[in-house]
Amino acid sequence: MKSNFLTNHALVIRAIYLHQGCNVNEALKYSGLAPNTFYKVKVELVEDGFVEEKEIQEGKIKKKKLYLTNKGKDVAQGLLCLMDALEKAGEAITEA
Repeated sequence: MKSNFLTNHALVIRAIYLHQGCNVNEALKYSGLAPNTFYKVKVELVEDGFVEEKEIQEGKIKKKKLYLTNKGKDVAQGLLCLMDALEKAGEAITEA
């Protein structure tokens, strides 16, 4: 497995999960990462089977669209649950 699954990986998976079928530039923007970091992480996630890149023909132009695999969707759903739990815990601490 190429990815050590760091925060950057979570950001890319979250961006693609929330915007299935986005192109690479959109996913880069949604992730908030620097371009070099994003592209390195994207390659690792594709190689590890979390993300699938599909070439879609739009008129005369071919565009690469990003989708999560079932494996990637499972991770994304777990990440979103964890983020919700952390947010609730933070709210409870500030209320105390």
